[in-house]
Amino acid sequence: MKFLTRFVILLIFSLVGFRQYQHYCEDNSAAFCQFSSPSDYVWYQQHVTPWWNERASPYVEQYIKPCVLKAQNYRDQGMEWIVPKAQQAFYTSKDVFDTKVYPTLYQCYKTSSFKCQLYYNVHVVPRFRHLQNQVAKWIHGHPALHQYLQALQLFSKSVMECTMASWRYLTRTLSELKAFIKSVKFEDITDGDTKDHEIFSEDTNPTIEGETNTPETSDETDTEDYDEDYYEEETIFITSTVLETVTLSDDRFQMTPASASAPEDTQEASLDIPITELVQDEFQAWSNTIESKANNTIEQFDQEIQSFVKAKLEEVHPRMIKTLQDISNSTQEYYQKINLAILDVECTPAVDPTTGEHIYFNRAGTQLREYITRPLMREYFSATRDHLDQRIEHVKNELERIVAEVNSAVEDTRQEHLEVYEEWGDVMVSEWSKRMAYVDVVAAMDDENMDEQQHENWKSFLRLKKQVIHTRDSLMEHPAKLEDLEKFLREIQFTLKALQRESGEYLYILRSKANLAFQAREKLEREREEEERLDRERQKQEKEESERLSVEMLLSSINTKDPQPEELVDDEIPMHTTENTEIQS
Repeated sequence: MKFLTRFVILLIFSLVGFRQYQHYCEDNSAAFCQFSSPSDYVWYQQHVTPWWNERASPYVEQYIKPCVLKAQNYRDQGMEWIVPKAQQAFYTSKDVFDTKVYPTLYQCYKTSSFKCQLYYNVHVVPRFRHLQNQVAKWIHGHPALHQYLQALQLFSKSVMECTMASWRYLTRTLSELKAFIKSVKFEDITDGDTKDHEIFSEDTNPTIEGETNTPETSDETDTEDYDEDYYEEETIFITSTVLETVTLSDDRFQMTPASASAPEDTQEASLDIPITELVQDEFQAWSNTIESKANNTIEQFDQEIQSFVKAKLEEVHPRMIKTLQDISNSTQEYYQKINLAILDVECTPAVDPTTGEHIYFNRAGTQLREYITRPLMREYFSATRDHLDQRIEHVKNELERIVAEVNSAVEDTRQEHLEVYEEWGDVMVSEWSKRMAYVDVVAAMDDENMDEQQHENWKSFLRLKKQVIHTRDSLMEHPAKLEDLEKFLREIQFTLKALQRESGEYLYILRSKANLAFQAREKLEREREEEERLDRERQKQEKEESERLSVEMLLSSINTKDPQPEELVDDEIPMHTTENTEIQS
């Protein structure tokens, strides 16, 4: 509405300005063009240019031009130094962006878009449809509100139609005004207002002979014509045709005693109807009936199939959505179990004091029911994959069953329509042929010559008979319109693929985390074993050192208790050495 108001205001100002321009050019045409006169250019060239060359040009050449050249030199030197470095920095940053930043951003975008699409298909769409169904049920449960919404819809539709009609009227008016403005010449505009009104009246509203055309009457007539055009376009004529089947017998054209009492004009009107028109009207009625039925058969088949598919989807869709949610929830439980097992990989070993068995504790200090090993972790991953594959296979089997049911229903509906149509076609064609044969007999008894017309009618009859057969063949081969079912199947298959892709990616991440956890635990075990080995070696060395010291102390004590002469000591040294060797061994 604001746009329309502004456009009307702009149009008014344009017309007023156009009118003022017309008066201005009539009185001050020379003043209007004084700034573009060639004489002014000659004056500037004769007076201003010599003064500039004599007075200002030497100072410009002496003071300003060297500064400008020096500034240009500095600029060129700066550009020579800046441009290569800027190009190098740009291409380096571009390579970094293309090789590192862009792949990461693209991967994040793909992951986020995939997860958003998955969340939308699994959670948002079912809830929105459920809410939509609930609102529809609630509205149908309140008749007053339902009637109010229907009335509001009709009112909105009528307002939209009126708005579009007004817009078409305004567009047509503006196009006519534009054509009028283009058709008016500049010389005709300068003649005055009277001539302008005459041109406008001649272009838009030709007058009727014997009537005067003033500017006021011209405008009024123009407005009335626009109104008439507007209402003529919006007028809708509804016609109905009543077809009457007439039996062409002698009773139709002979007056009975009861009909003799009718008015004379009615008798004359009934007797004046020629048999040619009656035959042609009846033939046209049969033709229209058969042609309409032949054209509507396939459409009726499509409508029935669409109704069945819609009802089937309303039944199946909530169940499939619940199945997909159950698959997602159960898969999350398997993921949680694997995550707990990964956390339990890092455990603390201990020995049960009563049984002497090895037991393990997690980070929280809780005893583990079983020790997490690599084979056990592989079993967890395999169980998760098998569970997801089984559930997805179950969903695919369910979809195949639904498709088989729909195909069976389509074929049953097609066969039913074929039987009905064939029965109808046989009856109609047979009765129509009998009727046309009877018309031929009646026409032969009448004085009028209808051979040519009946020949054309029989040709049309044969054409419609072939059309009936062709429609039957088309119905047998016509593909059912199952766009809604195909869309539903694509959504379910996309969700299943999304679940498989998400499961594969997440299991890959969990497998990496599990490998890291096992590697960390194995590293700790190796370090612990290395420490135990070093402890054993150190204890062994300490034990050997203690034994050696004990032997030395023993020898020193023996030497102290049994002193010998100096000359005998040398002889006994071999004996003591032998004893020492035996003790050590």
